[in-house]
Amino acid sequence: RAARPSPQQLMAYDAPPAELLDEPKPTRRAKPLPPLELPPTPGPFKTIHEALAFFGHSSFRDGQQDAIESVLTNRATVFLAPTGRGKSIVFQLPALMFDGLTLVVSPLISLMRDQVASLLARGIPAAALTSESTQRQQAQIIDAIPRLKLLYVAPERLNNEDFVIAMSGITISLLTVDESHCCPAGTLVQT
Repeated sequence: RAARPSPQQLMAYDAPPAELLDEPKPTRRAKPLPPLELPPTPGPFKTIHEALAFFGHSSFRDGQQDAIESVLTNRATVFLAPTGRGKSIVFQLPALMFDGLTLVVSPLISLMRDQVASLLARGIPAAALTSESTQRQQAQIIDAIPRLKLLYVAPERLNNEDFVIAMSGITISLLTVDESHCCPAGTLVQT
């Protein structure tokens, strides 16, 4: 059993003077964030076929053109297709033809990361705000939103007050749910 310190031992420890206890701690100034490096927005594209050629395709797959034309006329559109059958181009192509931002809601971080990398490689300004992003990266992306064509977020990000504030004043031309399993059961899509 450890021995208790005597009162003399306790008094031997000098307490700091009271005026030092209230002294504010020095703060470090954060370096300003460099802007997120983004390519200039490609286009403008006059037709969906010009935009399709930009993506490196000469023709549409089944249902893609009808779905894209529906999106371009601002109708609520549901496009269902098997994995790897070109669902993403149904919102990525119109994103290039609309003036504002396309907000893509997806629960899959790896999908967001892959799509953003592919879009950036094609010269399309895109980013993803994910739980893997550091605060510094998130701040850079938030600052870059006005320059983005596509922004990928997880469903829970839509309930984040800071995100909602950052999005105020941003023109969202298209809201897309990529991967329908992030829609709650019983979700109704109305046109």
